[in-house]
Amino acid sequence: MRSPIAVLTADIHARNTVPRCRVDDFVAAQRRKLEYIRASIPEGCLWLDAGDLFHTWRSQPETEIMLLEILYGIQFISIPGNHEIPYHNINRLDSSSFSVLCAAGIIDYCSPCTVPVDAPPGFWEAMELKTGGLRIVILHGMVWPDRPPMAAMEGMAAADVLAMYPDADIILTGHNHETFVAFSGKRKLVNPGSLMRSAIDQIEHRPCYFVLYDDCSVEPVFIPCDADVFAAEAYAKAGEREDRMTAFVERVQNTEGFALSFEDNLRAYCQQNQVGDAVRQEIHIAMEAL
Repeated sequence: MRSPIAVLTADIHARNTVPRCRVDDFVAAQRRKLEYIRASIPEGCLWLDAGDLFHTWRSQPETEIMLLEILYGIQFISIPGNHEIPYHNINRLDSSSFSVLCAAGIIDYCSPCTVPVDAPPGFWEAMELKTGGLRIVILHGMVWPDRPPMAAMEGMAAADVLAMYPDADIILTGHNHETFVAFSGKRKLVNPGSLMRSAIDQIEHRPCYFVLYDDCSVEPVFIPCDADVFAAEAYAKAGEREDRMTAFVERVQNTEGFALSFEDNLRAYCQQNQVGDAVRQEIHIAMEAL
């Protein structure tokens, strides 16, 4: 008989601010979902998280306190995501809210491993561990099920990530807010998706976590969500936005080196023009202030 050994999450993005598209008590909804996971964890199981536990690297004390209260008394293993790394410089992690919870013994950030050199830009941190006889890699970086959702997006297909870690039974990834599982024989890549629906294109998203069993199987557990939490105009805008985005992507999908994100385009410029590390750090600091 199989036994549960861990629950898997990613992209919790804990925050005390409210997305513009939400009209409910977003902070309370966030707490309810975290408490739901906490109360559902089978005894003795780990909570494994693939980064962006915090929405910003310098979070408010009330957000830190909420996580301290909910995560106290369990083994919560996580890695810092891009939202949690000050100015995208891992050497500054000590000044982050992520490190506050590490120092308090709430986050177990153990055995970091190096992201392979052939990984594309935007793969932030990785960790390896063993539990229940399984070798697990936790990774924060853009991974998609088969092909990139838009032209020139930096990242990797799930099959390539599975090939990059051939000894891993389970690869847990974060950064892509969509939910999917990819397979390579018995081995799996699990991308839980975001805990909260924070944008109008997530109206149909079903937040969940996964339960990992000692036979390497996984099962999603969908978290109860309130209906009608988006602003009324968001529902209309969601359809309009989808039509506009489809038309726009069709026009640019053959354009070499183009991305929709200003930050991604800036990063690509720095890479193509060999901008020095000192200048890159100043750019990250300026971006943080925007």
